[in-house]
Amino acid sequence: MNAKLFKNGLVLLNGRFKRTQILVIDGVIESVANTMTIPEGTEIIDCSGKRIIPGLIDIHTHGCAGYDFSTATPEEMHKMMKWYAQRGITSVLPTIGTDTKKNMLTGLKNLHTLYREQHMQKPVESHMVGIHMEGPFFGNEKNGAQAAEHLLPVDIQLFRELFLAGGGFIRIADIDPTLPGAFEFIDRYRKDFVISLAHTTCDYATAQRAAQAGVTQITHLFNGMNSMHHREPGLIGALYDFGFNAEIICDGIHVHPSILRLMFTAIPEKLIIVSDSMSAAGMPDGTYQLNHQDVTVKDGCATLADGTLAGSTTNVYESMLRLIHYGIPASVAITAATESAARAAGVQKKFGMFKKGRNADLLMLDLDYQLEKVWISGELFHDAAEEA
Repeated sequence: MNAKLFKNGLVLLNGRFKRTQILVIDGVIESVANTMTIPEGTEIIDCSGKRIIPGLIDIHTHGCAGYDFSTATPEEMHKMMKWYAQRGITSVLPTIGTDTKKNMLTGLKNLHTLYREQHMQKPVESHMVGIHMEGPFFGNEKNGAQAAEHLLPVDIQLFRELFLAGGGFIRIADIDPTLPGAFEFIDRYRKDFVISLAHTTCDYATAQRAAQAGVTQITHLFNGMNSMHHREPGLIGALYDFGFNAEIICDGIHVHPSILRLMFTAIPEKLIIVSDSMSAAGMPDGTYQLNHQDVTVKDGCATLADGTLAGSTTNVYESMLRLIHYGIPASVAITAATESAARAAGVQKKFGMFKKGRNADLLMLDLDYQLEKVWISGELFHDAAEEA
């Protein structure tokens, strides 16, 4: 038995920091309480003067560290998962975007290999907890960085092929509900994974119909959709009325800080911080790839040749800090990157919060929220002091 007791720290529980203890046994949380029975031989970790939060979760990321999930080999994907883990992002839904059928199948098969290797070898790195499929069923009007030449009409059988290539681990799939066949797709797959509305001119009425059909999420809110108008609220306005969860990119580029403050004040419980990062995350300015498209990064802003935003170069930890800097309460920002993300991806029974039976993914922060240590499944992965 491998037991660890995290004591004397300020632990985030139910949206508040409380001084309590966390007992971890064999990589799983056994108890969260001030009083408990401590097994003999338990390693004591003194967290005095520190904050303890769950490992962060990114449910929408295309790449990092110079690699793209659409083109990376399984070996390169392991390097990516270590890059996330070092930054406190302990669970990830690698995202495959619109591409040729061959390229999408290759990316999905490699992700299936990564998933199998993680479960057989159990490396200490960020967990792959599923796959996010962004495309290829989008219209041309709001395709953004989704390559127009590879967009396809809705095809349930093609998606079945993609689903199986990924080992059945797709947890989120994006679709434009205005396309012919979109609601047949929703009806067919709504019980198999989360369906999210994206890259669409969808109006309020169509969003309402989608919610009634079983759609529960919106992808990168404000981006890839019509703007909200006071007489035409569209998809953004439908968010509040129909209870959608919504991803939001918090790099300060995709959404203005003022709008972030507004949304995190109005509906904090519905928002999920995502990076939507591409391969340039963690890299210097230059030219990179996103779904086999050239992307230029200047001053951290990633764009296609025509100036279209092409994902971000941030990560969820940086985004969480940025929200706190913008004036969002820290507990709200952290919850949007942990518990809310886990619920949106359907993995809340194992990740995203401190409760008995959850995976022991913990971050130690100083009182100013600077990352100091990362534990994954109860094993220390990153110690900033050792690297200093």
